[in-house]
Amino acid sequence: MLFRSDVFGVLKTRKLRLRCGLLHSVGLHVLRQLGYQAHAVAGEAASDRGEYDGDGHSALEVYHPALRQWMFCDLDMKALVLEDGRPMAFLEMARALAANRPVQVSFLSPATRHDLGDIRDQQTGFDFTFMSEAVLTEEGLLQWYQRVFEVPLVRDPGAEVMLFSDERHRQVIEGVSRVYQWVPAHELQRRVYGPG
Repeated sequence: MLFRSDVFGVLKTRKLRLRCGLLHSVGLHVLRQLGYQAHAVAGEAASDRGEYDGDGHSALEVYHPALRQWMFCDLDMKALVLEDGRPMAFLEMARALAANRPVQVSFLSPATRHDLGDIRDQQTGFDFTFMSEAVLTEEGLLQWYQRVFEVPLVRDPGAEVMLFSDERHRQVIEGVSRVYQWVPAHELQRRVYGPG
């Protein structure tokens, strides 16, 4: 198990500074403990990739029982994305951003979304303060989402892989990580969301 029980004790008394992947792993564990259906989602920029970790992002997709739909949820940026006031599913959101459709951000918490300390990539030394400042506004966050979710990936519930169906960027994305696996769109739909 990735998490020890003492991590959850600490979460009750103070903030932890976690990058998106680990933060969403903790969130996924908590949601499942509470009985919610949820899975990991992520994205990668395929064009104009840089030398730092700002080329990708991870988040969650949570099933909302009252709405009877999946909805994108970013605990790191404390945001949902809405279209006409309705929460959007992750792949739906990625398509809307790619098509430049008007969408809105709904922030989940008034807690600060900007960097309160020195967060640097340990390998490259990249200072994430600059990225944090760029996404403080709704417009900045949506532009960043458009970039980092250029190729959306969804966790396969039956395997340790993230699935994507973007054929055009297949070679680039498969080269980013061994856990990124291309499948046709209908196969992604069947494996993650079931028939229908």
